[in-house]
Amino acid sequence: NPLAVELAKVALWLHSFTVGAPLSFLDHHLRCGDSLLGLRVSEAIGEMNRLGMLVDITHLVESCFWDALEVSRAPVIATHGNARALRDTVRYLSDDQLRAVAATGGLICPSPMPLGPGGETASLEMLLDHIDYIVALVGAAHVGFGTDLLDQLNARPIGLEDIGASQNIVEGLQQRGHQAEAIAGIMGGNFIRVFREVAG
Repeated sequence: NPLAVELAKVALWLHSFTVGAPLSFLDHHLRCGDSLLGLRVSEAIGEMNRLGMLVDITHLVESCFWDALEVSRAPVIATHGNARALRDTVRYLSDDQLRAVAATGGLICPSPMPLGPGGETASLEMLLDHIDYIVALVGAAHVGFGTDLLDQLNARPIGLEDIGASQNIVEGLQQRGHQAEAIAGIMGGNFIRVFREVAG
């Protein structure tokens, strides 16, 4: 399939520059009708759906975010996306965006790492705050967590310095009143559900 070949080329090209960031990270004005290396973004998303690939909307600017959701016929995922209502930065998702991701059957994965200017401190508590907010907004079935632990400026999250401390997330969620079934979903069950639905 020539389109699949072109999609693979785009993915490899983007990976070399952005460590696998989503399609529009390099161009903050890219829309789904535009072309990237000769491939229309809308065609790329359609082909990703056909091939059973997850569409990650994490780094999409808002205009392309809405274009992507209009085109995609499968659940989408934000592998590390926090709530703009808690910290007003364009790198975070608005309530409307959070609801829209959930409406696809998809998943929002808050991060303990600040994703943009806003003065937050990388921490377990920050992650739990965003999880609490998004669960209240769209339901626990549409929430996971995404560490984004890239050792950015040596800013390891307080209380979650590496993935080996992930049990701290479980304990923090328990202390905040989340039920066992919801916690199991947030800690990976919800991602497995979405992955199976998309990948088949």
